[in-house]
Amino acid sequence: MSRMRTFDDQGKVKAFDLEFVTADRKRTTGGELKRLINAKLMFTARDVGAAKGPQTKAIEATKRPPNHQQHDTINVLTPEGSITKVHVRLITSFNNQTIIW
Repeated sequence: MSRMRTFDDQGKVKAFDLEFVTADRKRTTGGELKRLINAKLMFTARDVGAAKGPQTKAIEATKRPPNHQQHDTINVLTPEGSITKVHVRLITSFNNQTIIW
């Protein structure tokens, strides 16, 4: 997770590649393997307020608290501009490195 929260020299959020499996217990769907290339981690409004320095301008904020800690999820911004919620434990690859849980 800490590698996803990195910034470049201009204070912008660094992009990364991510591969994960979809799952939805309520709808009993999932099992698809999805790959996001050049995605960026989204931050909550609370993170924006806590950020200091030039990176504050680069952080994109969501509108309502997503309870990520409770649900073990993250919001990821795709290059197309859509937001995808990812369950952390379903991540299989990060920057072409296999994740073993």
